[in-house]
Amino acid sequence: MAKFDLSFFYNKRNLYILGFLLAFVVTFMEVSRGRHLNFLAFADSTIDFWRGVSPYTPEFVSSHMRFFLYTPVFSVLFTPFAVLPAWLGPFVWNLLNYTMFFAAVFTLPARFTHDQKCRIFLYTLPILAQSLLSFQYNIPVAYIFLFSYSLLERNKGFWAVLLIMVSGLTKIYGNFFIGPVGLLPAVLAECGLCRFDRRRVVFTPGVEVAAVRLDTLLRRVVECPGSPSIRSDL
Repeated sequence: MAKFDLSFFYNKRNLYILGFLLAFVVTFMEVSRGRHLNFLAFADSTIDFWRGVSPYTPEFVSSHMRFFLYTPVFSVLFTPFAVLPAWLGPFVWNLLNYTMFFAAVFTLPARFTHDQKCRIFLYTLPILAQSLLSFQYNIPVAYIFLFSYSLLERNKGFWAVLLIMVSGLTKIYGNFFIGPVGLLPAVLAECGLCRFDRRRVVFTPGVEVAAVRLDTLLRRVVECPGSPSIRSDL
């Protein structure tokens, strides 16, 4: 009995092309039928943001059939996709997210062999396809965490935590920040960017200035009229 040759699925280029074709077909099917509603909601809320119009209103919900659960940071990051032609934006969004996820898997630390990375990609491909089908933000969150893990394993803790914080600032849920914020001083200390003085954390001057500026920016966003309130049902 002939043994089935699995070598095709352990070739990085083959896997990328396979996944790319799947992402393209899924995107084409949804866009051609006008079912890319998540992308349209993201794009419209981004345009509203730059026009100074709040997307956190009943009118937005009724016109898009969904709540907008993201922050102004998300709108800033989504701007390049929102300004593209209506037919092109969804393809760039999905195909770029697919490519970044693929890169995140295959840049995992050396403790994972090439074959293991191939299997990880194949195991997650069905979930990836489902998220691509809905144009969801889950994929960026996933590859940001994978990149963060790889950075931590390469002793680049500051950049790892920075990526996690950027991801968290796009869609805020209270419990999300407990871990990253609690670990941030320890990671900064490991990077030589702060030190512990008895019960206080003392940051280096550059980090302290950046923290003050970030705190000021976040306060302005939170106090801005039309900012989303934290609701118990989200």
